Amino acid sequence: MSRVNARCNHNYLGEVCPDSLGPITSGRNTRYRARRQTFGLSRLGLNVMQLEENLFTGHHEDYYWMVATREIRNRGDIVTAFFPNKYCHITSFDSGPISPGPDELSAGWESAHNIMVSPALTDQLDIPYDQYDEWYILETRDFPVKEPEVFVNYGGFTLIEIDTLNKNDDPTWDYKRWDFLKPLQERFWLQIRKVDPIAYISSGGVDIVVSKEENFVNEIRDTA
Repeated sequence: MSRVNARCNHNYLGEVCPDSLGPITSGRNTRYRARRQTFGLSRLGLNVMQLEENLFTGHHEDYYWMVATREIRNRGDIVTAFFPNKYCHITSFDSGPISPGPDELSAGWESAHNIMVSPALTDQLDIPYDQYDEWYILETRDFPVKEPEVFVNYGGFTLIEIDTLNKNDDPTWDYKRWDFLKPLQERFWLQIRKVDPIAYISSGGVDIVVSKEENFVNEIRDTA
């Protein structure tokens, strides 16, 4: 399924340009998608490594992260295999909340405060996915933040550091054009610290993976 947003321009990182920043407001029936591009950075900052044209990794405090400008396939299978007996909290499905259907209820899924929570993960469990999805993997079924901010719906959101982005811009471009990212990234990492997930996975304009477990990030990276 293509990810096309006809109302936006796109930059070389496969993200929506800053002048079109804003949450995606589509529901399941009306979708606006950000097309993924395959152009990469040519020079990188100290905390970012470009592994391929469209794959980036880095670290922030205790967390390892990865940004991919192509979709990570089979991410649900990787999560259930890597984190047995943990719990998947879905904060966004197709850019909005999701509630379990009859089959999911019978399988042990539940919903609270617009977050759908899995039963204990097994390799037999299917995690529902669409586009503009956001998952937190936790030790328990309780989510520590009552109304979490959903970052996958912000056009242009990425974990690549602003200094790195600025270094790779054309010198004639507005050097402040990435300033919108600073408060978003600050709030993201603050929420990550509050939630303290085993892993965070989102799939929107870009795919983002965050975890204290480097082996998990590497596993996702190797399949991207």
